[in-house]
Amino acid sequence: MTERAPVPVETQRLRLRQLTEGDVESLHAIYGDAETMRYIGSAGRPTPDVDATRRTLEVLLDHGRQHGFTLWAIDERDGDPLVGVAGLLLVEGRGPEVEAAYLVRRDRWGRGYASEVLRAVLGIAESLGLERVIALAYPGNDASRRVMEKAGMMADGTITAYGREMTRHAWSPPRG
Repeated sequence: MTERAPVPVETQRLRLRQLTEGDVESLHAIYGDAETMRYIGSAGRPTPDVDATRRTLEVLLDHGRQHGFTLWAIDERDGDPLVGVAGLLLVEGRGPEVEAAYLVRRDRWGRGYASEVLRAVLGIAESLGLERVIALAYPGNDASRRVMEKAGMMADGTITAYGREMTRHAWSPPRG
């Protein structure tokens, strides 16, 4: 893909923007939190240190350069910068499916940010001409599945990804 995602994007309360190397410390506050990472990736464990988070950030920035989309920083429009990340990634870094992903800092849980930002990410997917986007969750992560459904995604079975079985929700742009 050569088309670039149209970020920054603003929602009622949030702004999606490109991550930068200067975000690594704030990003590690999210990735290094055990409870936040409980249902993320293959292990469900926090990133061990800032250097590991820096390597993850480099992978995300490279993904964006190669594919035109990646995870972006979530800033509060009238508050804190980097309260989460959200965006689009090739599943397992290679696809072919495109995954909508979101991760909100634990002190911002329960505010509806994940649903709000996921709707914005799906809008970006539509603007890029993507015909299908999936989102994945550990089977025990009911909260994440509710976020997907609130954003308009439909349950679509299970898939083995990131070394484990995941539930899958899918979204396609409206036909018309």
